[in-house]
Amino acid sequence: MKTITGTIQTSPSAPAGTKNVFGRVIAVAKSLGWRLERQRSRMQLAELTDDELRDIGLTRMQARSAAEKHLFQD
Repeated sequence: MKTITGTIQTSPSAPAGTKNVFGRVIAVAKSLGWRLERQRSRMQLAELTDDELRDIGLTRMQARSAAEKHLFQD
């Protein structure tokens, strides 16, 4: 997965709190990206064979339970 990093600079005439708003937007975007990646991993667990699951110490029921979790469930 590619990560884009950078800084956002606001002009001196930017409204007060603008930097804080940008920071919040970035934090929400990072959180959403992390949650989507976790959801993809959960779905991949459901695709593993029983032997592969056993190799990593999981049962089919645990993999299915993980795959059924909602995007915002931990």
